[in-house]
Amino acid sequence: MESERRIWAATDTAAWGDRFRWLGLTPLERPDLGLAQAFMRQEAAVAVSVGRDASVWADLFNDIRALRSCRGLGLAIPDHVQMAALELPAAIEFVILGEGAGVPEAWHALPVIAQVTSVEQAELALQRQVHGLIAKGQDSGGWVGQESSFILLQRLLSLPGRGDIPVWAQGGIGLQTAAAAIAGGASGVILDAALTLLPECRWHSTWRPQLTAMDGSEVRDMAGYQLYVRTPGDVALLETMSVDQIRQGLAEERCLPLGQDANLALSVSEACGHVEVLLQTLRLNVPAQIEQAVELNLLGEHSPWARSHGVQWAIAQGPMTRVSDTPEFCEAVASAGGLPFLVFSLMKEEACRQLLVATQERMQGRPFGVGVLGFADPQLLQAQLDLIKTYRPAAVLLAGGRPAQARGLMEQGIAAYLHVPSPGLLRLFLEEGATHFVFEGRECGGHVGPRYSFVLWQQMISLLLKAEQPQRLHVLFAGGIHDARSAAMVAAMAAPLAAQGIRVGILMGSAYLATHEAVQCAAIVEHCQQRLLDATSTVLVESAPGHAIRCLPSGFVDHFRQEKLRLQREGVDPRTAGSLLETMTVGRLRIATKALDYQEGHLVAVDEKIQDDQGMFMIGQNIVMKKHVQSVAQLHADVSLGAMQHLRAVNLSKPHRLAPIAVVGMACLYPEAEDLESYWAHIMEGHDAVREVSSDRWNADFYYDSEGREGKSISRWGGFIGKTAFDPLAFGIPPQSLAAIEPVQLLSLQVAQQALHDAGYAQKYFDRDKTSVIFGAESGMDLANQYNFRNLYGQYLGDLPDNLDKVLPKLSEDSFPGVLVNVISGRIANRLGLGG
Repeated sequence: MESERRIWAATDTAAWGDRFRWLGLTPLERPDLGLAQAFMRQEAAVAVSVGRDASVWADLFNDIRALRSCRGLGLAIPDHVQMAALELPAAIEFVILGEGAGVPEAWHALPVIAQVTSVEQAELALQRQVHGLIAKGQDSGGWVGQESSFILLQRLLSLPGRGDIPVWAQGGIGLQTAAAAIAGGASGVILDAALTLLPECRWHSTWRPQLTAMDGSEVRDMAGYQLYVRTPGDVALLETMSVDQIRQGLAEERCLPLGQDANLALSVSEACGHVEVLLQTLRLNVPAQIEQAVELNLLGEHSPWARSHGVQWAIAQGPMTRVSDTPEFCEAVASAGGLPFLVFSLMKEEACRQLLVATQERMQGRPFGVGVLGFADPQLLQAQLDLIKTYRPAAVLLAGGRPAQARGLMEQGIAAYLHVPSPGLLRLFLEEGATHFVFEGRECGGHVGPRYSFVLWQQMISLLLKAEQPQRLHVLFAGGIHDARSAAMVAAMAAPLAAQGIRVGILMGSAYLATHEAVQCAAIVEHCQQRLLDATSTVLVESAPGHAIRCLPSGFVDHFRQEKLRLQREGVDPRTAGSLLETMTVGRLRIATKALDYQEGHLVAVDEKIQDDQGMFMIGQNIVMKKHVQSVAQLHADVSLGAMQHLRAVNLSKPHRLAPIAVVGMACLYPEAEDLESYWAHIMEGHDAVREVSSDRWNADFYYDSEGREGKSISRWGGFIGKTAFDPLAFGIPPQSLAAIEPVQLLSLQVAQQALHDAGYAQKYFDRDKTSVIFGAESGMDLANQYNFRNLYGQYLGDLPDNLDKVLPKLSEDSFPGVLVNVISGRIANRLGLGG
């Protein structure tokens, strides 16, 4: 086994780079050797989950021993599963261990990849000298921690003492987010949930209808597990179970270990119908996306999004309640080249007016935006929107807004962005004509949406890639972006959108609170900033289902949870309880950020102890990576120029067989050989199909001259294809068009179809959208020559005689494409439905 350990050395990219970059894991904690074999056939590593049912392990190992070829095969042991002392099949090259999982001592020589859900677990794994780490985010299924894969991956990649130990990303991985993870520095990605709807994945068919319809919101967090259950009754039952009972429920398939990213299986199966197509797409597209982001200079100076808003960088400062309410901070962001946003929240009309006037005076014509609550009291909201139309800021961000609200602002020349938390809403908003969107992941601070960044972003990108008139669209990605690495990940992921003309930018909130200007401009007080810099984790405070706020742990959070438990114990109606809990949060943010509270109807300063005990420090998950204060200009440079520099430094090893080539089907039409069988028979027999030119081809006596005098041919011999039947209606070609199309185009089309039949693809599925046609042909065919003769005759000899006019082809709308040889491949692609 010692020789196998070479695969984990990051410097030995030829040995492990491509094979382990796309690391398959049989989903749903089920052993699936058919799926594993599909990966190995494509020279990709794969781990077979042993599941939680010990009774199947012996048979599984026997089946593995019976496999012919097993290069790159490993085992995955789910969390808290202790493997029995079974003899390990010799084919197994590595093992993935979930948290709390264990294997017999005899297995310890195997390379181990630790599946971790927190930084603390990763540090312990490194102490055990594991060979790799998997950053398993909360957006994945089964046992998870508190951080998304986007955040956890960033933290593990920056972990002191990691050295060159490879790190994989698990959770939210789709076709574009895979590029994000690799661009960020991940050695590879885990392909698991995305595989569940591919035909090679053999899981119980009774779950398929539910999984096909999933949008990511159906999963439940129960006792530390992300699970999917089919009925409300099952949910209620599981909520009463202990952790051990839930694990038993997983073994008995009463629930599935699925996270938010289960939804991505549908888009993957639609784009890549088989494992082979998926892996080849990743191998080709991921490096291409990273290169594309660099070529487009997606986050560089004066990018398309930046130019659209008249700023230097494609950066928007997200509106933050009790923070984005000072003109000085707005000016600081604008001076550093970003687009700042004020926040109106529930401010009264006169206070909003004063803030707008003061900001405009300080900004001196530089663009800024305003954030409003689209679901606020209609009278208050209308007053705020009227002020916006009067003072005309460059942009508005409508949190919880609707396309109709945005339309009224867009008509005034004000860019109106809508928060879009789900793919269903994006479809609806696009249909209603909306063009400016913010996609903010659950990692953000304050009130959060239901989906983590990777899942949300992948869903939205998949939809936007199909959008009509993409050049009209502006999108801002938000949720966990704070430095060069995180911004580079977004750029690589969003490159296909930018290539279609969509203007792409990033929106940050929490990162600004770790800047000098945040305190200098009185956006927050110094003690608040220090609390944020000292943070090691964030928590979610949930007043009711779907109403969650991300903030730091604090005395208030402890008090909130105790009160929530009390209301539950007393059986208070959930709506009433939610309203009471929401009331508890009022004013808490002001205490945290400004150290101000109302006492006897007046705002007064409070001390740091009250600030700590009673304040609600709303902040995003990325704050745990911000340990030092920087300037706004440094932050902007990091997420723009730094991101592009990071991407240019990405060095993906070229796989030794990036695009394997195989001849899978053949067809032909040769002289005296109208099919493949006749052609091979002639070769085996040494048959000579060269014949003297017949009179129905051309007048050999006229062209032939034994001496080869000028304008004559020295030969009267050749190979000639005989009469060949062609049915134009079978290819959707009108019969009246045939006279204007070179026979070589028609014959090539027919032979191409025969080649597909020979390959077995007449009925079998294959990815037609990714199938290309490459065709070599020579110009100067008979039909083109006859057109040329007709056109030139008049120039040299005058009117065309009637007898020639009758036999020469006449020009029509079919003539031009009918004689161009470069149309041959296009005609084949069009008629056979090939889109590559």
